[in-house]
Amino acid sequence: GRLDDALVDLRRAVEIRPRYYRAHYEMALVLDEAERLDESIAAFEAADPGYADDARFHFEKGRALFRHGLLPAARIQLRRAMTLAPGSESASKARELLEVID
Repeated sequence: GRLDDALVDLRRAVEIRPRYYRAHYEMALVLDEAERLDESIAAFEAADPGYADDARFHFEKGRALFRHGLLPAARIQLRRAMTLAPGSESASKARELLEVID
């Protein structure tokens, strides 16, 4: 419920340590929840180097891209989530979202 406070702290963290990928990821999730999709996608992009092999990250990024109408990019992320962890909850959610896209 305190998204603005969380964003202030997360922005401070990435200003101090620009390669603090977890803070970028958390910021992306908070911005997504706040419906600030452009900023959310930018934060996901900044977090990308730290989460190359994380299925949940790719699902969340794909979902944000989908919500923003960037369907080709969303497909890539959702398929990556399914490839990384085929039997996981992230893969299942990614599959469901891909069915909506296609």
